[in-house]
Amino acid sequence: MRVRGATLGDRDAVCKICLETGDAGDDATADYPVDPQALGKRWAVPYLELEPEFAFVIEDEGGAVCGYAFGALDTAKFAARLQAEYLPKLRATHADPAASGAPESEWTSEQKLYHEYHDASAGAAPPAVADEYPSHLHIDLLAPARGSGLGRALMCRLFAALRRAGSRGVHLQMHASNARAARFYRRLGFQPQRVAASEPLDDGRAAGSGGDLYLGLRFVGEPRGVAAAVLSDDAPTGTVELLSIFTAIWDWRASSERTGESYDEAAAAAARGLLDRRLAAGAAPPAPVLAELRREAAALAESCANRRCVEGSERHLARAIESQAGGRVEAHDRLIALCVLLAGAVQGQSVAPLAAFLRAGSVDCTPEALGLSPAALRGALTSVGELVHTAAPPLMPGVFHFFGSVSDADVDRVVAEACAGLRS
Repeated sequence: MRVRGATLGDRDAVCKICLETGDAGDDATADYPVDPQALGKRWAVPYLELEPEFAFVIEDEGGAVCGYAFGALDTAKFAARLQAEYLPKLRATHADPAASGAPESEWTSEQKLYHEYHDASAGAAPPAVADEYPSHLHIDLLAPARGSGLGRALMCRLFAALRRAGSRGVHLQMHASNARAARFYRRLGFQPQRVAASEPLDDGRAAGSGGDLYLGLRFVGEPRGVAAAVLSDDAPTGTVELLSIFTAIWDWRASSERTGESYDEAAAAAARGLLDRRLAAGAAPPAPVLAELRREAAALAESCANRRCVEGSERHLARAIESQAGGRVEAHDRLIALCVLLAGAVQGQSVAPLAAFLRAGSVDCTPEALGLSPAALRGALTSVGELVHTAAPPLMPGVFHFFGSVSDADVDRVVAEACAGLRS
């Protein structure tokens, strides 16, 4: 599979994807028997027509499109064009059911969408969201494109395009009930902004079919290429999930010993085996080898509650660093790689093999390469203990729960130990 720019020729394919993910991520085909493109005409096609430079799709080996990510650089300007250039065509061919006098309770799913076509506020976002995160996006993936890192690569392709055009932040709208999507966005660094249904738009209406929750992501640092921003099939090292096993298994076992958390030795051994195989494969293994490792890692993550075997304290530390830096570090997955080394050093593990692996793959995840100031890094390491104990919802227990923050006197030692193999 590959990520490519979208074209108008993808119209039918993206409408089908929009339909098959239209029920809070599940298939909505049964809800739209008369007009199966009703959702796509509202939530996908406008981006192909109005801002194609921010439209990307995932294409499988046979040329079939199985996912997309569409964005708009300036939400307010996009909304104005949507009202002036795009929606009039739909309004001319799809009557507003409200004009007929029929009660809303009797409208079909298609008619509810047609009513949204006639909404004078369509395309707008709450000012508090759009002012802070002026760009916005939509992403939908069919099952074959999930769990393999392609969604992350697709998003970072879009992030890079928005950053090059000058965006300082992006938001999205989703259904709060879509737990799978919420986990995906959280791992990318998105933060909840407001519940749309409880805070209607300026004219008093709620969010409609777009969802009831807004999430925002601020961009920090200079834009970087997709291969540098994502440790994916396009980069020399493989997925962050495989590197995170290093800290995750230590956290899991320590939590079992200290809190009585259930620990699955077989799953932990399988995860360690995946990490060992990835390190042994070297910086640039054959694509089929890397793809198989990633498929196994995705399946293993789904089998463990809370992704316990592939996510650990490195995520907690990354969250603290981005809090100190004022938003998401653009090269987020390289930040996770650095945090694996830092958290591993705090755990007392030897991080030299991982550092050598990253260096061999020419992945520069030193603080200076990520644009992290010494003050931001020190602030994160000396405050992460408080963060993990006060976070809501609670974070899975790990080294910073047990050992607390790194003392100010130990920060330089931890950083030096984590980064020694990257700089030698």
